[in-house]
Order: sequence, then C-alpha cells, then structure tokens
Amino acid sequence: MSTLNTIGILIVIVFSLMPRILVASSNKININVEGDQRCFSTNGIPDHPTGNFPNRGNPHKITEQEVYLCITTSPKKKRTVTPIRGTLGIAINGVQVRANTAGS
Repeated sequence: MSTLNTIGILIVIVFSLMPRILVASSNKININVEGDQRCFSTNGIPDHPTGNFPNRGNPHKITEQEVYLCITTSPKKKRTVTPIRGTLGIAINGVQVRANTAGS
C-alpha cells in the first residue's frame, strides 16, 4: 500500500472517530407535514465540522439563519423547464442548497 493510501485511510479513521463535541452543536432542524406541504424550519448550521471561515477564498463567516421552507408532498412533472432561483434543495441536516451563490 502506498504512503498516500495509508494517509487517506488514517484521515478517514480520525474523522470517523472524532468526538461529537467537535460537531456543530448549534444545528437545529424541524421537519413537519402541514396539509399537502413538507415544511423545514432550520437555522442553516450544519451538523458536522466545517472549514475555517472567513478565509482568504471566502470572506464570510458561518452564522445562524432563520429558514422556513415548504415544498409540496405531491410534486408534478412539468412539460417545460422552470428556472430555479434561490433555494434548490435542503439537506436533511437543514443546510440549504443554493446553486447560484458564491458558497455553492
């Protein structure tokens, strides 16, 4: 096994054994079904360690947000493409997927 492979395996082991304390403890996500809508209420903080921000490549720091987003529980396929602006999706940990932002 090459040294590079060994280092990669060690990194995976270290991250998988990382204590829960290092995980972002301020993560909040609540998912409810309200009528025909699935609604997400979140602060947008991930439930895992992140990089250090701000940094030279990204001057913004990670801060809590107030996000309330609902989607239909019965989506229907359209015949034409509809451009999406804003939130494209939301992860089960409450972090938004916003493809048209610098942080994507």
